[in-house]
Amino acid sequence: DYFNLISFSELFKKEAVLIIWYNDENIITDLEIYYLSNDFDVLFKDYYYIKKAIDNGEAHNLTEGDTKFLGASRLNEKVAQPNSDRLAHKREFVLKKKYLQKIINEISVKSCM
Repeated sequence: DYFNLISFSELFKKEAVLIIWYNDENIITDLEIYYLSNDFDVLFKDYYYIKKAIDNGEAHNLTEGDTKFLGASRLNEKVAQPNSDRLAHKREFVLKKKYLQKIINEISVKSCM
């Protein structure tokens, strides 16, 4: 909802994610905890960029390439946005594939040590 945007602290209420590794037989082989708080500076910059675009009536111009780790994924439905007469596609916050790959790479490096 562009008129009632979730806050950064509510979006990242939990500061860690549990990653469950399993093999081809769906047997859990390992568990990892990754602390998102390590990346809060970049995630907050991305959040602020998206929020600023919405506040300025520019939600319709947001693209996945605008941010590094946190994306504003476009949904099919168009809705009103603040400070603009243009409709904008609804959005949902997502952790970008590039960020998830970074997490996996960091975990892989730690397990090799």
